[in-house]
Amino acid sequence: MTDVVWNTVRSAVEVYIRRGDTSRAFLLLERCRLTANERGLKRLGILIRLGTEVFAMGSRTSTSLGIGPLPSDEDLVFLPNQNRAIRAERELLEASRFLRDGKLGLAERQARKALTNFAAIRDQRGEIRAQCTLAATIHLMGDEKQAIKRMVDANLQAQQLGAFRSLENRRHFLRVISPTAKAFLGQKADQVSIAGKTAHELTISRLPLHIYLPDQPKANRVLQHAALGLSNKEIAARLHVTEDTVKWHFRRILSSLNASNRTEAVLIARSKGLI
Repeated sequence: MTDVVWNTVRSAVEVYIRRGDTSRAFLLLERCRLTANERGLKRLGILIRLGTEVFAMGSRTSTSLGIGPLPSDEDLVFLPNQNRAIRAERELLEASRFLRDGKLGLAERQARKALTNFAAIRDQRGEIRAQCTLAATIHLMGDEKQAIKRMVDANLQAQQLGAFRSLENRRHFLRVISPTAKAFLGQKADQVSIAGKTAHELTISRLPLHIYLPDQPKANRVLQHAALGLSNKEIAARLHVTEDTVKWHFRRILSSLNASNRTEAVLIARSKGLI
């Protein structure tokens, strides 16, 4: 019930804020917080606390609802995946705070931790938000190539999931808290995708190459996760297989695609529409 209520409330609040109706947005959050307290829904209360500060930052609104300490590990007394989900949201909020304050090294660290936790619980919308935050942070740190790669990955994942609203809401939020990254975050998806292609990838996409991946469904899933920048260990955890199994898949994939490394394999697979 908690997840259903929170996802519904969060979606409604996002709509209100994008329309500029912040009063109604925070009134809804306050009502939800009171309901959580009355019914003893501790996890819902924690999610409201985290979400409220995000919405306050993204709308430049001052509200007492977003004031107070963040939930500590001692507060996380729920199921393992529920605890991990809250940690991911907390880490992403901390990354946003650091990004707003110009503490880029700390922002990058927290965004990466959030991305790992979202991936572990298969929260793809959370991954999109973390990828965007990491992309904006890396852009401000001066690594344009990696920043574009992260944003391309976020765009690709949003396209695969049909989560364009999650992507656009996060980009809008980041433009508000980090105006210096506004131009980077304002690029359209097709502009980012073109900018993210290397000369090698553009050359590969023109080759009349017919590719067959061994054990194609599993190989595709491995490649899709590799394209998101996940390590072998992270891919193994997400697919519920051993790390050796992931390595075995990569050996067969590299051989089948005639690629020298996993990055090249991802580029070839993307160019041929395999992932």
